[in-house]
Amino acid sequence: MEDVPNYCVQATPACSRVLFVRQGAGAPDAERWMNTRVPIVLAILGVVASLGCRKSTQVSGGMAPTITNGESVTINYLAYAGSSPRRWDVVALLGPAPMLPSNSMFLKRVIALPGESIFLSSNGIVVDGAVLSMPAAVSNAYCPPERLPALGKAALVSFPYAVPPKHYFVVGDNWSNSLDSRYYGAVARTNILGKVMGE
Repeated sequence: MEDVPNYCVQATPACSRVLFVRQGAGAPDAERWMNTRVPIVLAILGVVASLGCRKSTQVSGGMAPTITNGESVTINYLAYAGSSPRRWDVVALLGPAPMLPSNSMFLKRVIALPGESIFLSSNGIVVDGAVLSMPAAVSNAYCPPERLPALGKAALVSFPYAVPPKHYFVVGDNWSNSLDSRYYGAVARTNILGKVMGE
């Protein structure tokens, strides 16, 4: 019976190269082919993944304390190429005109998804009749409408608010000082540019 080569994968400590080590006799050409092609394919995949990421600087306090004014963040512009934003994602978006300049980018957190009904109660964020459990990082950030300044309360959209199809309800983590969906309504999916990494 012919001796068939058996291969196993070994990674160097720095994970910079993947080696296919032959366990048995035969097929040195196949080994050479795998050792040269696999690192090239991995490098190409790494470059493609990094092309969608760009650095940006937050220019307002609307996402404080999560992201402070002047803080640099990484935005993945390919994050939603094959998927949709999820609740609690921090997204980069174009401001909906006429409330915000349509050529400026803003960072906000998604709290309600297309087709959902949202209500801001004194006890928390209510979506489709259930109070949301907020992530620990932002659990103390919520500010109910009755605690907003009088001018802010007067400008709020009507609640409960029905999020239209292909739209997302977004807020800044600095609830008492953020111009967001509470004032201009849900933003269209086409306004969402990407996901802020690490938030």
